[in-house]
Amino acid sequence: MNYSRNNIKAYYIHEFAEMAKYSKMLKTLWEMPLEESTFLEKIQNDMIESITDYLNRKNFHMKYGGTTELFANLYAAEAMTTLRWWTEHHEEHDVDFIARLVDDIQYNGLFHLLER
Repeated sequence: MNYSRNNIKAYYIHEFAEMAKYSKMLKTLWEMPLEESTFLEKIQNDMIESITDYLNRKNFHMKYGGTTELFANLYAAEAMTTLRWWTEHHEEHDVDFIARLVDDIQYNGLFHLLER
């Protein structure tokens, strides 16, 4: 697969459009309490672990001496906040809006903190 910025944006558009169809179910799941946390916290913690492992395997590190775990926490928090916001506000904005927002955050926000 070609991972050009246009292809990635098209992927976001597709995924956010699909997510909007299931917004009521996602809202319910995110509030569902588990034994020690909520479903949302479980997803975020799994995401942190996966991102940290991936960055370490690919020899990424953060500028300014931060850890890959810190980056993973920042990324997961941003991702989960965006997903939750989208499920609550998808009727107020078109899917291109959220795709452009995520694309801009990735290429001009958090990602500039990484280097190889």
